[in-house]
Amino acid sequence: MLRIPSLEDIHRAYAQGEEAVVALVMQVVAQQADLLAVVQQQQETIGRLEDRVRTLEDQLAKNSSNSGKPPSSVGLKKPRTRSLRQSSGKRSGGQPGHAGHTLKAVADPDHIKTHAVQRCQHCSESLEAMPAHRHEKRQVFDLPPLRIEVTEHQAEVKQCPHCGRISKGQFPVEVTQPVQYGPRIKKRGRIKQSPAKNLLDRLHRHKPAVLAFLYDGKVPFDNNQAERDVRMVKLKQKVSGCFRIQQGAQSFCHIRSYISTARKNGENVLDVLNLALTGTPFIPKLVGAQRSPLA
Repeated sequence: MLRIPSLEDIHRAYAQGEEAVVALVMQVVAQQADLLAVVQQQQETIGRLEDRVRTLEDQLAKNSSNSGKPPSSVGLKKPRTRSLRQSSGKRSGGQPGHAGHTLKAVADPDHIKTHAVQRCQHCSESLEAMPAHRHEKRQVFDLPPLRIEVTEHQAEVKQCPHCGRISKGQFPVEVTQPVQYGPRIKKRGRIKQSPAKNLLDRLHRHKPAVLAFLYDGKVPFDNNQAERDVRMVKLKQKVSGCFRIQQGAQSFCHIRSYISTARKNGENVLDVLNLALTGTPFIPKLVGAQRSPLA
């Protein structure tokens, strides 16, 4: 906590001489540095908490109508009913007699771009040397691009002509590295993107995998088959919660894999199960052809 010297402390240091005054000032400076460090740490903590609050609020705002969450995840919440307002019979938009509001041109714009006439639009005669008769004006209101501002801190280094020793200027307390981010960027942190932008970035990163079906005819357009293969495992987990022993889980996976392979090859499930029980399990033709040379 910052302790401000009292008037009595200042008088006492002044009476003791220059060294006492310097020591008192350095003590205050050290306390200020510690206080700034605590404030900066609190700002970073507040920034992280704000990001977490936004994330949790986004999660609470999602439902089956504005995200990929299934309707069953809504629970007992009912969808919002439609508005009970009755139609007034008026057309949408501004009504007759409404004054309206629109952008108005400014007399002194920030930038002026002139679009020159090179040739006559009717006879193609060159008009480059002709002065403009008049100008038609249109103004565009827009925001300037956001860019990072870099501030370089330069501490002076001087040599005393009296003693010959080197003295350096003091950098601000928050400037501790040759290159670093400022407090505003640290507080802001990573710019949060919308779910749509996150999806776009993922599609861009995994473009070859997402569009593999365009180049390989054996790759299906969707992942429905993969979902069907793991559906029974999830159903088992939903009903029983878990497997009691690892051997039971392995046996379940072997049986489901055997049935799924048989179905993909157009075989009857009961027939292939009967073959497995009699000691002659079903083996796909492709696997059998690959194994035959090794026999």
